[in-house]
Amino acid sequence: MALIDKASLLMVPSTYEAGKLYNILPSGNRAPDSTGENSGYDQTRADFDFDRGSNAAATRIGSDGLLKKYRENLLTESNNFSDSDWTKYGGVTLTSGQADKDGGTDAWLLTKPAAGFTGIGEAETITGVITFSVFAKANTHSKVTIRLIGTPDVNVIFNLSDGTIFGGTSLGWIDRKIESVENGWYKCSLTLNNSGATNAVIYPDEITNTTTGSIYIQNAQLEASMVATDYLDSTSVTAKAGVLIDLPRIDYSSGAGALILEPSRANLIQYSEYFGTWASVVQGTASAPTITTNYDISPDGKQNATRIQFDLNGGTTLSDRVIIRQSLAIQSDYYFSVWMKSATGSEQKILWHSTADDNETTITSDWQRFEFDRNSTSVGWAGLSLRGSTSSVDTADILVWGFQVERGSYKTSYIPNHSGTGGVTRAADLCNNGGSAESINSVEGVLYAEIAALADDEINRHITLWDGTDTNRLVLKYDNQSNVVQVFNRVGGIETAFLGHSLADITISHKIAVRYKANDYALVIDGVEVDTDTSSSTWSVSVFNDIKFSNGSGSDFYGNVKQLAVFNEALSDSELATLTTL
Repeated sequence: MALIDKASLLMVPSTYEAGKLYNILPSGNRAPDSTGENSGYDQTRADFDFDRGSNAAATRIGSDGLLKKYRENLLTESNNFSDSDWTKYGGVTLTSGQADKDGGTDAWLLTKPAAGFTGIGEAETITGVITFSVFAKANTHSKVTIRLIGTPDVNVIFNLSDGTIFGGTSLGWIDRKIESVENGWYKCSLTLNNSGATNAVIYPDEITNTTTGSIYIQNAQLEASMVATDYLDSTSVTAKAGVLIDLPRIDYSSGAGALILEPSRANLIQYSEYFGTWASVVQGTASAPTITTNYDISPDGKQNATRIQFDLNGGTTLSDRVIIRQSLAIQSDYYFSVWMKSATGSEQKILWHSTADDNETTITSDWQRFEFDRNSTSVGWAGLSLRGSTSSVDTADILVWGFQVERGSYKTSYIPNHSGTGGVTRAADLCNNGGSAESINSVEGVLYAEIAALADDEINRHITLWDGTDTNRLVLKYDNQSNVVQVFNRVGGIETAFLGHSLADITISHKIAVRYKANDYALVIDGVEVDTDTSSSTWSVSVFNDIKFSNGSGSDFYGNVKQLAVFNEALSDSELATLTTL
């Protein structure tokens, strides 16, 4: 019998991506939807429960190497413009069933019947960096105006005959784009930093045009983003996709897929992708930094990376400096991280800024997520800088994206923050309630895990087979001692087995198997049997009915899980060696 046939519980994260089946256990699965956004997750079909409460701030790295986020089209009835959710201005009329950009009939004819301000709009409550987009095509009119009425009130006019942008108010917008798609259609978008109520409005032609006429429109979207992302079709509720609140995060940052389980953290940086609001400090001979928003493709595959150019103009003293930064409440337990890349193709050097400049970092032509531990230093600022006599260069030309400051001793996955009002919190990942009395053999078996801890921070991280009480359990854990793995049991409330081993580094992936059988316990790690116990008991039939990534009330396992299995019979020494060999 093959080893795989003996496993009653099996998690295979590598089969997570779009078009494949994600098996959490053999009796439960999730099938990603056709968009690859995995929005079709059916929690009731999974044997483990995944949750982050109501929080949608989590991200992961996909198998394509790009960072994946939560996305939401905040508009309702986003392609049903005749619905009452859309307010009509100036007697504008709408006709459905028009030829659309994809060869179907989902477009609308938007007609201006008279002179004056005529259009359609939908009110939403959202502040921070937002992007409004719509697909449009010329008919008797060749222009469309899209407007965000808030603080500021911004409109932009797009020419649907030649794909140019002109007119409109320039005060307050971050970016505006027109992109040719197919069959004469254009995707038009407007991005701004809004601090008030928002009304997203579409006008058929220029706002002030006095003639009648019409254009075609399709698929409107309003989102918290630096750029317009792929369209999400909403109905009476908003449309959501990406890393959803009940979605297990399979992360490929290390190459192979792994379930990532992390504690709650907050990104304390405001506008983590928009550096136009950050403070600049210029001293001595230095010039003000040049900031170009949405300059290049970022680690999430969108054109939302910022170019920042620093120049000391030959300054060589400590008084010659240029900084871009944000203030922080003075603390000594911060951890900084940010993605950076050379904008020129040649190596660049930059300094972290944290009250005092420190730690010169070399930036290459590849995107890398750099980190800076400030846990031992009290700081009130976070940012980047150049300074004479500290840096080895007096210029830097870099791409920057996804700045994060969190309280903790190690970095966690990126938490986007498009707002200017405090930090954004990602709730803790919860993964529990797996298995049943029918699927777990309590008398004998093997608990197997391919795991890595997030940090060697001397915190207990448990994986537990149990009956829902402290009386009967088998625990595999990374211990609150540095780089120690331990196994213990409780049978009828009495601990009869205890095994342990010291590893070189628990933050790299290890294959760990625990055999449990009366008078025959073994701990095998990476192909080597490291500890045994020949005098311990096990449990009676059908005692275990659950497996949890915790001890039941704490000691959550925070780390990366490439595979988890419970085998329903005690494997031999040679089988355990085969199972755990790297």
